[in-house]
Amino acid sequence: MPKLLITDDDLHLRKLVRTYAEVDGYACEEAENGFQALEKLQCRQFDLMILDIMMPGMDGFETMAELRKFSRMAVGAARKDVTDAYGEPTKQDGGLLVYRASERAGEPASASNWRRTRTR
Repeated sequence: MPKLLITDDDLHLRKLVRTYAEVDGYACEEAENGFQALEKLQCRQFDLMILDIMMPGMDGFETMAELRKFSRMAVGAARKDVTDAYGEPTKQDGGLLVYRASERAGEPASASNWRRTRTR
């Protein structure tokens, strides 16, 4: 069973992603910030991490930079034109998978949104 680490400061979104990921066969753990994620990543091995960009304390880009010092774990692959939670283009590219379909206007959270987002 693949192991997934869901890192997001939004509890509701973590639970939502976890629900759909577990249905698809992932064993999930959660972290509410970059510091917690790095701590878990040093103690356990994961196959994939979903990482929020906009988090207080240590944002997703800082978390990714620290992670790359000790791991090459898959963290998804974002295209240059990926948008953040507010529909704004990200300032950096690569390395982050952003799942915010539930927060985009007109795109309610659903299993089809999860599947479409994770297969891009």
